[in-house]
Amino acid sequence: IELGDKQKAAYTLGSIGTVYYSDSNNTEAIKYFEKGLGLAEELNDENVSKFLFSNAGLAYFWGSQRDKGTEYILKSLAINRKLDSRYNIGIDLANLSHFEEMRGNLNKAIEYGEEAVSILTDLQLKNPLSKLYETLNKVYFKKGNLTKAYTYQKKFYVTRTEIEAENSKKETEIQELEYDAEKNQLEIENLNKDIENRRLQQALLFGGLLVFIGIGAVLWWTNNSLSKKNQLIAEQNTKIEEFNRGLEKKVTERTAELQEAYDEIKEAMTKGQKLERKRIASDLHDNLGSVISAINFSLSGIDKNSLNRSQQSIYEKIVSMTDSAYNDLRNLSHNLLPDSLEKEGLIATLENYFDSLNAAQPVWFDFTTNTSQRFDKKTELNLYAIVMECCNNILKHANATDADVSIFQKNSYLTLAVTDNGTGMPGDHQTKKGKGLRSIQERLDAINATQRIESSEKGTTISFSIPTG
Repeated sequence: IELGDKQKAAYTLGSIGTVYYSDSNNTEAIKYFEKGLGLAEELNDENVSKFLFSNAGLAYFWGSQRDKGTEYILKSLAINRKLDSRYNIGIDLANLSHFEEMRGNLNKAIEYGEEAVSILTDLQLKNPLSKLYETLNKVYFKKGNLTKAYTYQKKFYVTRTEIEAENSKKETEIQELEYDAEKNQLEIENLNKDIENRRLQQALLFGGLLVFIGIGAVLWWTNNSLSKKNQLIAEQNTKIEEFNRGLEKKVTERTAELQEAYDEIKEAMTKGQKLERKRIASDLHDNLGSVISAINFSLSGIDKNSLNRSQQSIYEKIVSMTDSAYNDLRNLSHNLLPDSLEKEGLIATLENYFDSLNAAQPVWFDFTTNTSQRFDKKTELNLYAIVMECCNNILKHANATDADVSIFQKNSYLTLAVTDNGTGMPGDHQTKKGKGLRSIQERLDAINATQRIESSEKGTTISFSIPTG
């Protein structure tokens, strides 16, 4: 407010209101939402307004001002329809369906609910769908339509069971990763102890060898100094030399055994360190990657033209640093083989990836394929990394709303195509390849594949041809 940045002030007021709403303090929440709406009205900013109307509507409704709450959600819905924001349209319709059910307007509840089901089903948003199924079950039961009520009751239980199963699977995977990490750490510690013990044994053997060599030298000097005992010393020297030869042979054999054991230990340590690096890279990608993406999303809401020259310079440095950090993090993750890629294969891994991507990103990705077979590890790893790079480029640079990814098997070739409806690639970017495209080309060379880029102001298509025979 002191800097005169009304847009950020409005968002901040909305965030404070959301905290109060989460703490069930609807009265305080409404105060902050209304202050933010006042600033949004001055700015005539629809993005800020829809955010505040949606959250204020919930606070009013659950604060016993149901008419006011419904009115605000309808305003949010109108703005979202204008902006064609399918996710927010679906959420607003689901809230309105629940509101009308509680107010007793069953026909309205059905109208809003059925439209919301269609949108949320397309977006595969299971959590809001589960609550919406429960609401429609109640509405149709009250209407006396037991067939519809049963249908939505069944969908509610199926969806809730799927959500619980997914959550349980994630918890199990986390526990398995933690267990494997602890187990690997213990193995590494034991291997380190074995290495120290073997080094000590080797040192003792070499020390013993030096002692025997010293004794041999003393005996040889004595043999030359004492002429009266030449014969006796000669016999002793012969025995000592035979002993030394046997000892040297044993030392050589033992040293070879120790070297072989050391190589095995080194290989095991390398494997353990690889597993540990893989776990750390996964943690960085899941946690730090989400934070960096959130920072980039927040930065995109800043109007650069409203900043002075000094602030613009700081803003550009922050954007550059977050982009660099994200690229470094992504490169680290891409250099490791995902667990699901090894266990389930490329197709299953990509299906899971796009499910999670569509639940968290503004761009909608459609994935189609005519095959579910496994390919060799090298091909699967490189194709997975290529798809990741293409999707990342779309999210960061394409300004797209929809994208299609397809993988088709025909004869002894595999075709991968990635298409978006964005603003296209600059001409010089196609000829002077950046780091991302160079990385893709290196991976294509590794599997003897080729690529083709078609780009215009209506979007970009990158297709790849990969031999599998």
